[in-house]
Amino acid sequence: MGTERSNPPRPRLVQWALVASILLLASCSRTGAVSGDVYVTMASGDVKRGADVPITLVARTPAFETAWTMAQDRFRDEVIRARVGVAAAAERQSQTFKRNVAAITAIGSARSNVDQALRLSEEASARDSEARLKLRTAQDELRRTVEQQQLAAIKVIQQHQIATFRTDVNGHYNKVEVPPGRYYVFSAHKIFNNELVWFQPIDVNRAEATKLDLTGSNVGWPFDPSRFEK
Repeated sequence: MGTERSNPPRPRLVQWALVASILLLASCSRTGAVSGDVYVTMASGDVKRGADVPITLVARTPAFETAWTMAQDRFRDEVIRARVGVAAAAERQSQTFKRNVAAITAIGSARSNVDQALRLSEEASARDSEARLKLRTAQDELRRTVEQQQLAAIKVIQQHQIATFRTDVNGHYNKVEVPPGRYYVFSAHKIFNNELVWFQPIDVNRAEATKLDLTGSNVGWPFDPSRFEK
């Protein structure tokens, strides 16, 4: 009568590997992925892949949408207010120019009176300097306002972000194990003096990969001051 041979027990490491694989597969089946490529336009007009570009994933929750809408409203109001100041300063400079033209004409007729001609010239120069200074001050205020409101918007994004990652050397990004839901993809990248900002909505489905390329055709976000130019 022969003895029954039993298989040797599997090593514990192999068992844990099998369990981990099963859990990983189960996790992937419950989540989705986001991937895409980033293309940037150079000053020469050439389009290249954007390497090491930061990508932020933001959940489209009611809390975020409320904060985002409030930030946009503040941005609109503050930019319009600052633009009104620039327009007023530009109008004052225009009126000053017309006044100075009249003063120069008067100087021509007052050459016989050197003191009067000198006084009119000095007054015209002082008015011109003051008008230019006020215009520069208003323009600087507009730039500061835009920067402050854009930073406030980025702070809202940071408060509600769920993931941050970067593109590889080929300008490709891939984020796995993303819970199904509605999101925004945010990215800001500067090429020399050209600042590129993307803010695009996406939907992530279970066990699916959502692809979103960031290109020149979908660049832009709500905090662009040119939206309020008259």
